[in-house]
Amino acid sequence: MAVRKVVFTNNGAGGYIVEGKFEEIYLIVERRGEFTVVGERITPGVKTDLSGFFVRPLLFVGTSKDCPDAMVFHIGTKKNLFEEVHYFEEILWVSPTRIAVTTGRYQGRDFNYINGRWK
Repeated sequence: MAVRKVVFTNNGAGGYIVEGKFEEIYLIVERRGEFTVVGERITPGVKTDLSGFFVRPLLFVGTSKDCPDAMVFHIGTKKNLFEEVHYFEEILWVSPTRIAVTTGRYQGRDFNYINGRWK
């Protein structure tokens, strides 16, 4: 298994890197979970930008086996001749208008949806 939990340096969010097949993410993520974020119902297999939180729609793959309120989204894939590397971001669901991200070990930042914007 080549799944690593990381904190991405470019945006400070936590997530996973899978070196190998996309399906390896399901060793630590379950294809379950239904969340409502700013009135939008999100289930595994649905693409969403979380009402503008992401700059483009990302695929919701499921929830972390360790934390059922941690939504896991597929950010993208990097392929070369020898390997595939898949990137996933983990967003903690707090309420329909509040989410949080990991910014470091034992650190995080919450976002509230107020007046049509994440603040």
